[in-house]
Amino acid sequence: MFCVYKKNSMPGRKSLQIDADVHQKVSEQAELADSKLKEYAEASMMFFASRGINPLTYKPRMEFDIIQTQKKSTDKIISFIKHQEQTLLQKITEEVVRGRLYQDALIVLLVDHIIDPNLREEKLKEIVDYVENMMKTNKNL
Repeated sequence: MFCVYKKNSMPGRKSLQIDADVHQKVSEQAELADSKLKEYAEASMMFFASRGINPLTYKPRMEFDIIQTQKKSTDKIISFIKHQEQTLLQKITEEVVRGRLYQDALIVLLVDHIIDPNLREEKLKEIVDYVENMMKTNKNL
């Protein structure tokens, strides 16, 4: 199905026949660009002609595709954040938990020492072992 344009009587103007669905798509794009169909079609043709690009064989290169570049950048940022979370933040959390457990154990030790000033070193080792076991069993803290 072809869309036929009447030949314009003005000098320097030409008309051509294009498929109706192509006409529809170009018209929609022209409307989105807030321009007249004639202006949009001429600009589209000049885009390819001025750059020496054959529109029949032209394929945009992926590295210049803004959407692909944005997606790759976003994926890299998310990957970086996940890596930081898995390595640094996990280690920091473990150290905070370990510190808290040692604090709690120290409080128990001091209270026991106040109650029994002759607290033996065995009790201290028992508390340290307790803290270490808590850290091993609570890896997900």
